[in-house]
Amino acid sequence: MAAPARVAVAVLAAAVVALPAASSARPRCRGDVAAVICAINAQRTAHGLRVVRGDRSLAAIARAHSVAMVARRRFAHGDFSARVARTAWARSRRSWAAGEALAWGTGELATPASTVAAWMASAEHRAILLDPRFRVVGVGRAFGVPVPDVSDPDGRTYTADFGT
Repeated sequence: MAAPARVAVAVLAAAVVALPAASSARPRCRGDVAAVICAINAQRTAHGLRVVRGDRSLAAIARAHSVAMVARRRFAHGDFSARVARTAWARSRRSWAAGEALAWGTGELATPASTVAAWMASAEHRAILLDPRFRVVGVGRAFGVPVPDVSDPDGRTYTADFGT
């Protein structure tokens, strides 16, 4: 019998730091990371907002964070502003704002659509996904889950880092 699907969305994921559209059927929306961005953009479009475009620098730190959370079995933002400040994306700007959303899930709740639906069901995450200041996003995914009492190699852990 399959294990029940589980999901967690970080309450802390409402981290927003300010410092001095597409459908999933389209080719660019295939794969977990692209599908998350497409689902985010579908929500933004439905709310009258501009879509966000993928950013490689933010995606690299998001991916590294997802992998680190699974490896350390710890679901937390850590020092989000320091992680972003070290990127080429942040260093190329005089000022910037960023936000982060985290989620993990197993089974059907590990899909990109379920992840974005969970973020939209959380007021803190919804505010980040629908923040009109954000123009770019980097999404990272890791296989596995970041909690010690759940062992599911088919689970997924997602980090979405947004920027102005």
